[in-house]
This record gives sequence, C-alpha cells and structure tokens, in this order.
Amino acid sequence: MSYINIIQIITDKDNRKELISESDIIEDNFFNERCVYGGEPKEYEEEIKYIAKYLRPVAFVNKRKRTITFKSKRTVTEAILKGMRIAVRRAHDSFRKGKGRSSFYSVENDIGGLCLTRDIFYLNYCRPLMDILQDYTEGYIPRTVWIGSILDGHY
Repeated sequence: MSYINIIQIITDKDNRKELISESDIIEDNFFNERCVYGGEPKEYEEEIKYIAKYLRPVAFVNKRKRTITFKSKRTVTEAILKGMRIAVRRAHDSFRKGKGRSSFYSVENDIGGLCLTRDIFYLNYCRPLMDILQDYTEGYIPRTVWIGSILDGHY
C-alpha cells in the first residue's frame, strides 16, 4: 500500500492555529476517491523536505515559517502547461505501448498533480495541486500561504 500527504493550506495568517484533523477529511469526496483510509497527523519535519522538493518548480517553501510562496503567475502557468503536456505524453505512450500508466486514475492523478505529486491539498476541502495553483493564478488566494496540518492518506 502506498501513502500520500494531505497538506492543509491556510490563506489567512490569523487562522494558522485552526488545524484540520481526520474528522475534517473523512467524508470528503476527493479524499475518499483517492484513499482507502487516512487522516492521522504526520511529523512536519519529516514531510516538509519532500513537499519543498516537489513544489520547487512552482513555489518556495520556508520550512521554518511554514509558508509556501508561489512563484510568479507566469512561471506557475508555464509549470501547469508543462505538467499537462507530460501527463498527456505519458498516457499516450502508455496506451501506444500497452504498458505503464494507462489507467484513468493514473492519468487523472498525473494531470491533477502536474506530474509533480499525488499529494492532496486541503483548502476548505481536499483538492489536487492544479486546483490550488489555478486559484493562485486567478487571484483567489494570496501569493504566500501557510501550511497547517499534514495528514496521511493510504491508497
């Protein structure tokens, strides 16, 4: 069984102490589509290195301040488009060769995670990375956001 992170994103500095728990995600549709179970808290220090590494193309992570600062909207948009091209190329190659990542689930995860991650982000509800980045590029969330809880998910 594999695992993913459910990473809480907080857009208002004053709400940094309002952390989610298992009860916040257990009935979330997106979480339930992708996970068999989960919701246990994970150690921030253990997971943040991984999170910072895969977000590097689209954001800077300040591990000490627990912030994510997105790169310019143009850079993020280009990363979204690149991730979509890679996901489509992977699916195309997989179907053509008859092996590899050919399931709809794999294609959907590659596109939603922009081939950077399968982790889920929680901003009012569970969502893929692409949704968070689109919210940023469309001006719905600020350039800098805070990381709240990091929970586990198993699929």
